[in-house]
Amino acid sequence: MANTLDEVAFEMHNLAHKQLETSYTEFMTLLSVTEQLVYDQGFYKNGPTMIALKPTEFEQEKQTYDVYIPVNESVTNGTFENVDELKYDRALHTRVPFDEGLQATLDEMKDYLKSAGVVYQDQLLLVMTQVYEEYWVDLLIPMTEKVAE
Repeated sequence: MANTLDEVAFEMHNLAHKQLETSYTEFMTLLSVTEQLVYDQGFYKNGPTMIALKPTEFEQEKQTYDVYIPVNESVTNGTFENVDELKYDRALHTRVPFDEGLQATLDEMKDYLKSAGVVYQDQLLLVMTQVYEEYWVDLLIPMTEKVAE
């Protein structure tokens, strides 16, 4: 069954940001630990965690993850840095359960963009939302304004 793909504008404000390097197999631990660190540092999450990564790094032993957590106030410690705003005017979007076919969905999104001739960035945004014990993820691929020739 094909996923519903749509084009969206996307922005988040007042984010705690941390860049980490780890293996894909440690990804879920990264997510859990990062969210708990926020509470330990004295500021509180007020929206879904977003993780940005480069799909071209999937095959590498370690990948670089940029973790963004919307928080109640600006970050003033050395663990995280504050990002006032993160904004994308155009992104291809779909939502899937985290543990069900992320790679197949990403491939479907890239095929759609290529067939439409749309230039896109080597970046994948994962907006993580926990519903009970399960994570759902909004997958977003930022697009440029130009159409490939």
